[in-house]
Amino acid sequence: MAGLTYAAAVLFAAFTARTFLFELAMKVLLIVWIISIIHAFKTRAEYLIRLEAVYRIKREDMNELREELKNEQAPYIPNRNF
Repeated sequence: MAGLTYAAAVLFAAFTARTFLFELAMKVLLIVWIISIIHAFKTRAEYLIRLEAVYRIKREDMNELREELKNEQAPYIPNRNF
């Protein structure tokens, strides 16, 4: 939702160029820009926690896959009869 709000502000500013609403659009864009910076800092901690969880899950999956591959592979015995 936040991304849509930020995009709406940018589009409002873009579509009001050369109109009487342009100054208002630029003020709205400046306010939304400041709010987006504050929002980014407030949500950063949650993002990092979620990112760590995703990497932990991926790491566990990779370790399970490695173990499965080790168990599936039979030792290679070359054929000496040419």
